[in-house]
Amino acid sequence: MLSAVDVNDFHAQHEELFPECTDQDDISTPGLTEPHQDVEPAKIGDGDMLLVKISNPEKVGDGMFAFIVYTVKTMTTMSYFKKSTMCVQRRFSDFLGLYEKLKGKYLPKGIIIPYPPEKNVIGTTKIRILKNSSADNDFIEKRRQALECFMNRITTHPILRKDPSVVEFLEFEGELPKHSSAQVISGATAKRIIRNVGEAVGKLTFKMDEVDEYFDRKEEELENWDIQANRLFYALTNLVADQHELASATQTFSRSISALANVEEHTGLARALGQLADTEDQITQFHAVQAESESTYLVEYAKGVLNMMQACRETLSERVKMYKVFKDNESALRGKREQKVRIEMSPKADRAKIPTLEREISELVRRVEESEEEFETLSSAIKKELEFLDETRFQEFKSAAIGFLNTMLKIQENVLKSWESFLGHAKAIE
Repeated sequence: MLSAVDVNDFHAQHEELFPECTDQDDISTPGLTEPHQDVEPAKIGDGDMLLVKISNPEKVGDGMFAFIVYTVKTMTTMSYFKKSTMCVQRRFSDFLGLYEKLKGKYLPKGIIIPYPPEKNVIGTTKIRILKNSSADNDFIEKRRQALECFMNRITTHPILRKDPSVVEFLEFEGELPKHSSAQVISGATAKRIIRNVGEAVGKLTFKMDEVDEYFDRKEEELENWDIQANRLFYALTNLVADQHELASATQTFSRSISALANVEEHTGLARALGQLADTEDQITQFHAVQAESESTYLVEYAKGVLNMMQACRETLSERVKMYKVFKDNESALRGKREQKVRIEMSPKADRAKIPTLEREISELVRRVEESEEEFETLSSAIKKELEFLDETRFQEFKSAAIGFLNTMLKIQENVLKSWESFLGHAKAIE
């Protein structure tokens, strides 16, 4: 089977096949955007330009304490930043910390927070133990692409891009303080986790009677998207695996033809067979690069869609949670009013409780009104988020499709040149 080293060597020799994936340092070139990012991410939202590129992953330290740092380069016209161009170094845990900060601050407000790349314990452990293996280099490059996609989804969002945590992440040149999720769990954190688990369990037992047809329709859309994106992801994953097998089979065929050329006594035929072996070897490389392109553009796009669907569900669950608070307050208010009526209608009841009940009823009325208003505000915010998501996912699909098709076009042009070159040798056989 064709090794990752062979693919990387071929990639380096034929950079023209990957015009959007090679020069990671030229931050000012719009064509360098990753496959599932908007081609012009700087022009979304308020019109201010904010472009982020992640490059040059480097291993720091040795053994189990080793980690990878990434160079994060930023170009912007936004007044929130002190400089128009910035360059900082961040490790993977810094990106996770930024995600947790944004999630804690904005998820309760109905903002859809993009998912960062998932943790990969096996991949990280291999990087720490092994040295410069081709598989590890592929893992690091895939993570770099995913991190850049994550950051560009944040920086194209009209609200998230202005958050102080994002500004600090992009411009602070020193080491960022560790987020609480990476530290030892404190007593307060443990209580919060227990409370969140309790809320989750409560939500599972709570059936929301949907009051807005829009959300019914969106829930159905998300469900369909999730099903189809899962099918697409697994189909594309199998396609990449089949493409690698095709490359391996073509390489075996090339070696067989080469061996045949070595024993062929006819000079012209031997020369043509040798050229055919070389041509098939080139085709092997093209198959491998096509597999890499399918993985980089299409598989990662499908994975990004699945992540965004999950992020949407988390945001919608906040609406269910707020609706439950509203209904719980209504139920409590109804109970207090019924209790007050029973006391007023019973001659033997302790009427001294009525003033206390009236104060409690007044407080519950305020809570009901507040929670209802918060529910309506949250619903409105989520609608805007879902509409924004529709706009951006169209652009992401367009970018992924164009990037893949441009690469495929160049691959096929090179395949044609290879066969045309061989055709002359075949005709020369006498």
